[in-house]
Amino acid sequence: MKKTIHRYTAFFRYISNTQIFKALYFVALIIAFYGGYALVSNVDNLKGAIFFPFTFNYFNLFFFCLFCILTIYTCSCFDQFNFYIIRMETKRKYIIELLSIVLFVNLIFLIMFLLLFIAFAILSQGITLEAVKYFYGITIGQYAMFYLLRYFAFLFLITAIVALFHVMFKSKFTIFIVGFILSGFFISTEFMEMEIVGFQWLPWKYFATIHYESFTKEIIFSLVYLINIVILTAMVLYSYLNLQKLRRSKYILINDISYLWNKRKHVLMSWLIVPVVALLFVNFKNYYSLIDLVNSSMGIGINSDSSMLSIIVYLFFLSLSIFLVLDLFLKDLKGNLALIFMRMKLSDWYVNKIMVLSLFVLFMKLVSYLIIFLLIIIFKGIYGYLNFNIVNILLTDFMSTVMIQLVSILVYIVFSFPARYKLIAIIGLLLFIGLYIYILPNIFDWILFMAIICILLFIISYSIFKNKNKSILQNVGGI
Repeated sequence: MKKTIHRYTAFFRYISNTQIFKALYFVALIIAFYGGYALVSNVDNLKGAIFFPFTFNYFNLFFFCLFCILTIYTCSCFDQFNFYIIRMETKRKYIIELLSIVLFVNLIFLIMFLLLFIAFAILSQGITLEAVKYFYGITIGQYAMFYLLRYFAFLFLITAIVALFHVMFKSKFTIFIVGFILSGFFISTEFMEMEIVGFQWLPWKYFATIHYESFTKEIIFSLVYLINIVILTAMVLYSYLNLQKLRRSKYILINDISYLWNKRKHVLMSWLIVPVVALLFVNFKNYYSLIDLVNSSMGIGINSDSSMLSIIVYLFFLSLSIFLVLDLFLKDLKGNLALIFMRMKLSDWYVNKIMVLSLFVLFMKLVSYLIIFLLIIIFKGIYGYLNFNIVNILLTDFMSTVMIQLVSILVYIVFSFPARYKLIAIIGLLLFIGLYIYILPNIFDWILFMAIICILLFIISYSIFKNKNKSILQNVGGI
């Protein structure tokens, strides 16, 4: 540990003596003066003076631009130490070392910036620390502590993403990514107010004041959003470090597409045609919004008040999803075992297969929703139908389908085992059916819960494929 800290400190001493670093720190001095002194001239409280500048778009623009440039410069300096990089055995170790150094440099630079910022805030406001009430019935100091912790968590996450893109694509594309990140601070307020599944979906909104029904809800949704970004970043990193395995996914994808096109073409066509037919039977006078029309034609949001048409469409897609996933799944296990034995392990095949199936479902859902959306505009006109909540429906529909498909795979595999496992599968299936019936009427409010269930189902099924691979091949594959 001491050697690691000494190594990072030595690198920081090296980079801090460069002219570019000194220029960046001079820019940091100007930004700290702008935020800590100029922006808060009308604020009468030190806590507010420290908090409010981090909610201004232009201050955030300059602040993030500074740290993104510092991150790119740190990566460039690190890449100059060829003699040190050669000692790293794998690309994974290189990336971990680079990310650690980037985060260390940014942390020290942030501390240096905050010392300047707080000094200017004190010069502007003096040391006035009285408790001032803020939103949610808490003091501004309490909310500022939470806000700044979230703010700096996003900051370090974004700098890590910038460093990863530098590794994968070098400087030119990284600059493009940085430009995209910074452009978000110019997005209109109305567009930033759009929500998906109840929480703000644009990351830039978390660098401004947002209000939920309660402080607890804002904390939970902020954590969920951060965790989602961490997961996506980890997936990108995993994909980059496992390009060979992704090529296997490409083979599975091409194989499945060829199979569907040659032997299940009618199934694909029915997936696209049934919603269109359902839409044509809809009485448009009884539906007053895009959401109602989409729900009816795609069979989403079924409850006791749903029409018979919506229920039929829902049952059709439910049956179709189960049929397709089991058909594509068993196609390889029963008739293409050479793919598994010669190219990959059974557990690796399962991971790749789930990825391919999820991408296939997402693609078909996107095409279906796009067709329905265009038809509604043709029949009803565009005015009043540009409702962003259609994304909520799409994500809920996709997550629900993936969850049902994972349950179908798990139940089928467990049913191929001895009798004692079949009893467990029956109990688990009954519990799932009861839970699904319970959430179905308000399914749009349960998307996060369904995402967690999908993760758990994947972990359970993956462990089965990893530990019971011989039994699966014998009982399902027939060898």
